[in-house]
Amino acid sequence: MVADRGYTTRENIEEMAEREIDFLGSMKYVPRGANLPNQLPPTVFLYQQETDRCVCPEGKILTRQRQRKVGTG
Repeated sequence: MVADRGYTTRENIEEMAEREIDFLGSMKYVPRGANLPNQLPPTVFLYQQETDRCVCPEGKILTRQRQRKVGTG
């Protein structure tokens, strides 16, 4: 089951789990730098300018997937 943010609720997640249905949903916006359990801060990802990518602490390459435009236009 795939759902947008409006349907990604605790109730729906629990219901899908009870039915043993895989559920993919979007999470609400979390402010940048928020302290979340089991998540790494952005500072641990090393940016490589020459290749325009980041490297995680395990050495895996994170490539750009998309870019969000901020502001009008």
